[in-house]
Amino acid sequence: MITSEKWFRMILLIVAALAILLFSNLVAITIILITTGTILVMLGITIFYRPPSAIGLLLVATGAAMSVQLESLTEIRMFIVAVIGLFIPIFVISWVALSPKIEGISQQFLIRKPVLITVLYASICLVSVPAVVFLVSLFLPTISMRLSIMTEIAIILLVAIGGAVILTFRNSRPTNIERMAE
Repeated sequence: MITSEKWFRMILLIVAALAILLFSNLVAITIILITTGTILVMLGITIFYRPPSAIGLLLVATGAAMSVQLESLTEIRMFIVAVIGLFIPIFVISWVALSPKIEGISQQFLIRKPVLITVLYASICLVSVPAVVFLVSLFLPTISMRLSIMTEIAIILLVAIGGAVILTFRNSRPTNIERMAE
């Protein structure tokens, strides 16, 4: 039986998949990947079984990455396409596909610290290229910058690696074995 919480998840999933399709180049392979992935995630939601949802998530993410053409993150139009066409839908689909059994969706989703850390980390990585361009133009106003795609990728990778290093220095919770040893 499909409960109201399952319907809520399925509606979120369909809206996110439609957002990806709206901002993508409609090629047969991307339509097939996104549709198949969405169906697999729906199957995983319906039967509370995570493997089809995880495979569906990978298919949707692959199709979305192949279909959305981003030339530069320094242009506002491309930045908005990246946020609305990739970042938000993939985050929603990931949450729907990988979350455990449903109990109080809205409270669990908004309170979880890992969700906030993930959103903050991805947002910083996404905004890193425009931030670097802004800082360079602020400190060196006479230089006209045009970044190549490889330079933008390098900036995002440096920020992603730096963020991952910072996140690994956080104090983690003790495991059950460590608790038992104390």
